[in-house]
Amino acid sequence: MKFMKNSFQHHLIIYNSRLLLCILVLLFAFSVSKAQVSCGPVFIQNVCITNSASIGTSTELSASYFWFKDGKPKRGPIAGDGGAVSFSFPITSIEDAGNYTIEQTKNGIVTCVQNIQVVLVPLPEIQVLTGASLLCNGETTLSLSNSEAGVIYVLYCNNSFVTYESRTIGGAFSFTPVSQEGVYSVRAYKISCNSNAIIEFGNVTVYQNLPRPVINSTTTTSAIINWTATGSYILEYGPKGFFPGFDATAGIGGTIINTNSASVTLSGLVSGNSYDVYFRQSCSPGVYVSSPVRTFTTDCSAITSFPYSQGFETTPILGVPICWKSNYTDFDSDLDYFMSTGFQRSGSNYIYGQRGWLILPRMTLTGNQRLRFFTNSSTSTAIYNVKISTGTNAISSFTTNLLTDTIFQVGYREKNINLSAYTGSVYIAIQEVSGAIRFDDFTIENIPACPGPSYIKTTSVTTSTAQVNWTGTGSFIIEYGLAGFTPGTTNTPGVGGTIVTSTANTLTLTGLSTNTNYDVYLRQNCTASSNGYSTNSSKVGFSTFLNCATATVLSTCVNITASVISGTGQYDFSGTYPVNSNGKSTLGKELLYQFTPATTGVYYLDVSTSGLQFVSYLYKPAASGCSNTGWIGINSINRDNMGKHPIGVLQAGTTYLFILDNENSSDNFNQTFKICLSSVGGGACTKIFSRPIPPNSPKKEYLLDDSGGVIAELDFSASSTAPGDIIYTTYVNIGSPVLKDKDKKEYLKHTFNIIPANNAISGSMGIRLYINNLILQDLINDPDDGIADVNSVADLGVTLMSGQFCSFSFNPITPGVYILPSSSGAYNGTSSFVQFSTSTMGAFYLNGGGLPLTPGDNVLCQGSSVVFSVPDKGVGTTYQWQVDQGFGFTDLSNLGVYSGVTTKSLLLLLPPTSYYGFKYRCISVQGGNTTISPITTLKFSITWTGAFDSNWEDPKNWDCSAYPNYHTPDANTDVIIASGTLNDPVISNNLSCRSLTLKTGATLTIDPGYKLTITGKGN
Repeated sequence: MKFMKNSFQHHLIIYNSRLLLCILVLLFAFSVSKAQVSCGPVFIQNVCITNSASIGTSTELSASYFWFKDGKPKRGPIAGDGGAVSFSFPITSIEDAGNYTIEQTKNGIVTCVQNIQVVLVPLPEIQVLTGASLLCNGETTLSLSNSEAGVIYVLYCNNSFVTYESRTIGGAFSFTPVSQEGVYSVRAYKISCNSNAIIEFGNVTVYQNLPRPVINSTTTTSAIINWTATGSYILEYGPKGFFPGFDATAGIGGTIINTNSASVTLSGLVSGNSYDVYFRQSCSPGVYVSSPVRTFTTDCSAITSFPYSQGFETTPILGVPICWKSNYTDFDSDLDYFMSTGFQRSGSNYIYGQRGWLILPRMTLTGNQRLRFFTNSSTSTAIYNVKISTGTNAISSFTTNLLTDTIFQVGYREKNINLSAYTGSVYIAIQEVSGAIRFDDFTIENIPACPGPSYIKTTSVTTSTAQVNWTGTGSFIIEYGLAGFTPGTTNTPGVGGTIVTSTANTLTLTGLSTNTNYDVYLRQNCTASSNGYSTNSSKVGFSTFLNCATATVLSTCVNITASVISGTGQYDFSGTYPVNSNGKSTLGKELLYQFTPATTGVYYLDVSTSGLQFVSYLYKPAASGCSNTGWIGINSINRDNMGKHPIGVLQAGTTYLFILDNENSSDNFNQTFKICLSSVGGGACTKIFSRPIPPNSPKKEYLLDDSGGVIAELDFSASSTAPGDIIYTTYVNIGSPVLKDKDKKEYLKHTFNIIPANNAISGSMGIRLYINNLILQDLINDPDDGIADVNSVADLGVTLMSGQFCSFSFNPITPGVYILPSSSGAYNGTSSFVQFSTSTMGAFYLNGGGLPLTPGDNVLCQGSSVVFSVPDKGVGTTYQWQVDQGFGFTDLSNLGVYSGVTTKSLLLLLPPTSYYGFKYRCISVQGGNTTISPITTLKFSITWTGAFDSNWEDPKNWDCSAYPNYHTPDANTDVIIASGTLNDPVISNNLSCRSLTLKTGATLTIDPGYKLTITGKGN
C-alpha cells in the first residue's frame, strides 16, 4: 500500500507538472490567438444562401464573451451587461458555414455557453419549366428536368395557385394536365432551410388558340398583316367566308404563305373586296392550331364629291359598309364594330362599337368640309376619339386628335367637326376608348354659310332647372318646350316653344316643372352677316328630377310587387343615368323606394318572381338626394335575377333610396322582391355556390348561402380589379371524431372554401369569415382538444389549405399557411367573425393559436407548425422572443423556422424534432415596464393508430401521417401506443424514440435481433 501511495504521489507530481506546462502553453497561445474550451452538444442551424445567421447569448455582469468559428476568434471580447448580445452575419458562400461557439470568461474561469453548427443548405436549383405552348387537345404537360427531396414545388397560372408537388425523392416530374390558358410559373419552397427560402422560376406561356392576326394597313390592292407570336407559321388568306385548310394544306379558295416573320404583305388584291386571314402553327408533329379569323376590306377609290352620307341601310347585318374598316386591337372578337338594328336613329340600322377602331373611307378634301354624325351610349357612359391621318390607314398613322367625347345613355346627339384645316387625301377614324357606342347617319358635307351649333348636351338637371351646353361661335337661339313640341324657325318659336337667345356656349333654363320631360333645339342667327338662320339642331331631351319624398316605403322582409308598363315609372334621370352593377345604364323611368333598417347588419335583396327581364337594382343613402350620382348597383343583373343578392351593410336608423329599372330601354317589367337582414349562414356541404362580383363593385361584397345567410365578406379595395366570379361553399362537421391538425389541436367545425373562378387577385384581399357562436362554443368547451387553445373568437387563427375540401377526413389534415387575423369580434348576439388579409384564396380552417402563453408543454406532431402569442400591450410596445436551448435564454432572429420574433406572435414553421425541449418566452417592453411571459416547452409526440398494418415504419399507421416518410417516430419523439387499435405495432429494425408509453392493454412486439433505443433522460 505504501508503494502504491508513493507511486500515486509520483504520478500526481508528473501530471501536475505537465498540467502546469500545458497551462503555460495555452496562456501563451491565447496571447496570440485565443483558444477554446470544450463545449456541450452541438445545435444544428440550417441557413440558406442569401440569408443570414445569428448566434447569441444572454450575458452576465463582470463577464466577457468571445465568438469563435472553427476554433478561430470571430468576435469579442464583449463585456456582459446582463442583457442579450448576438453576432449576425450574412451567408453568401460555403465559407460562411461552420462550427460557431461562444465562450464566457468570468473570474478567470472560461466556460462554453453556445455550440452551434451553421449548415449551409443550398436553395433549389433554378430550372426551366418546359412543355407544349399550345393546348392542342385541351391539355398539356409542364415538366421539370430535376427536383430535390424535401422541396415543395407549387405551380401557378397568372399568379394563381393551380397545384403542388411535395417531393420526397429527387428526379424529373411533371404537372399534368394543364388545361388553362395563361403564363405558368413554379415556386420552390425549401422547407428544410427557412421560411424565406422561396425561388420562383418557369414562365411558360400556354395558348388555347393563337392570337388573332392584326390588319396593319390596306390600300386598294394590298394589305399588311401582323401578329405577336414568334416561330414558323403558315398564313392563309382568301375571300371572306372561305374555308381554311388544315395542317400545311390550303383550303378551297385559300392561298398559303410560309413565313418566319411576324409581318406579311399581301398583294394583288381587288379594290373594295373583303378577305379573311388565318395563321396556324404546329404544336406537335402533324397537329396544328389555327388562329381565329381576321377579316379586312381593301380600299375603295377616294371620295371626292360631297355631300357623302352613310346611314348603314344597305349593308348586311354583322358587317361594316363596303370601303369602311373595323381594325381590331384586342385579339378578341371579329365584331368590334358591326351593323345592328333596333336602336337606330333613322332608317333600319345603326353601327355598334365596343372596342378598336372604325375607319371611314379614304377621301380627298378641299378645305371646305365638315363631318356630322349622331351617337349615343349603350352603357352608362362611353368615351371615344375622332382622329385623322394624312398618310396611310395604319393605326399608327392616326396621330392627330379632332375630338374626345364622353357620351351618356340618352337619345342620339349630333356631333359636328370642322375639317377646313385639311386638304388632299385623308383617313378619319373613330377610336372607342371605353363603354359601348352606337353611331348613325354620318355625313361629310361642304360647310354651310350659317353652320349652326354643334356638340349640344344638357347637364346639371334638378327638379326645376337644367343647363344647356353647345359648341359654336356667334348668336344662338335656344328653344325648349314639353317633350314632342314642334320648334319654330328663324326667330319665331313653334307652338309650345319658349325662345331664349345667347352668345355664350351655355345657358341655364329655369322655372321648369318637377318630374317632367322636355325637348331643346338650337339654331344660329347669322343675319348680321346676311346669311339668315341655320336649320334647327337635332333635339336634345331631358327630364327634371322627382322629389325624393314620394318614394314608396319598404318594410323589412315584406314582399312588394313592382309592375310597370312602358313609360309609367316614377323617375327619369334624363340623360346621365346611374350605372347598375353590370356596368349598364338604367334607361328610361325608374321606380323609387325608401328603406330605413331598424338593425345594423348585412342585408340582401330577395327576388321571388320575375318577368324574366334584366332589371337593375340600385341604392344609396337618402341624405345624398335624388341626383343621378352615388348609386350602388346590387349584384350583377345581366340575367334573370331570381334569388338572393347581397346588398351590403346598412346602418340602423339611416334611410336608403332604392331604384328599379329594366336594363333595356323599355320600362316594362314585373318583379316581386323584399329586403331582408342576413343571419350567419353556412351548414353542411350540400351545395357549391357561384357569386359574380360586379365589375364596378364598391370593393366590398358578401357571400350568401341559399337561405340568405351571410358566410363571408370580401374587401378587395387593395386590389386593382374585381376578382370576377367567386366559387364558394362551407362545410360544418357534426359529431365526432373531430378534425384535428398535426399538433393535435382541433379545428373549428366550419370550413370556408372560397376560390376565384376567373380573375386572379392582384394584391391583397381582406376576408371576414362569419361564425355561428354555437359552433365556436363547441370548440371552446371540447375536452378532447389536448390543449386549452381557445377561450373566445379572439383566440382563433386562420390556416389556408391548398385544394378544396367538402368532405370529412379522420386523418389529421395537411399543413397549410398560417395567417394571423387582423381583427375578430362579435357580429351580433348569435355570431362572431374573424378577419384577415391574404393574396391567395382557398380552403380556410379556423383553429386555436392566439392565446397568451401559459406555463407548460406545447406538444406537436413532427412536420407541423405552431404559433406562440402573448397579449397585445398596445401601441409603442416592443416584443422580443427568446429561446433556451439548454444554455440560457437568447434572443431569436427571423431565421430558419422562426418569423415574427419582434411581434406578439412567434411562428415556428415546420420546426425539426431536434428542437425537443426548447423553451420559449417573450420579453415585452411598454412605457419602460418590462414583462416576461410564461415559458412554454416544445415537445413532439406521435400516437400509434395501426390503421394500415403492423409495420412500425409505415407513416400511415401513426396519427402524424400527412406526409409519408416524414412522420414516423424518431429519437426526439415521444411515442404513445394506444390500446384497442386495429393492428398492434411490430418492430423489425433497430429504431429509436425519446420515450415510450404503452396504454393499458396495448402491445408492442420487437422481432428477435432488433432493439428499440429510448434516448430520453430517465427512460
